[in-house]
Amino acid sequence: MYSAALAETDRSTERVIISDMQKALADSKKELADKDRALADKDRALADSRNEIASLKEQIRQLQEKL
Repeated sequence: MYSAALAETDRSTERVIISDMQKALADSKKELADKDRALADKDRALADSRNEIASLKEQIRQLQEKL
């Protein structure tokens, strides 16, 4: 009887540990997805800045031609 109760306790403990690990994994996946979205936003902002710089360089070139 004691060993059966101990075995059930062990299985219960394993279920709790597995559940906790699954929750931690889900949390990590969500955090990673959030960081991935933030990185994509920064990439878009960088591309926008590069395009703006290219446009300004072209405007400078055109103004210099007029001089």
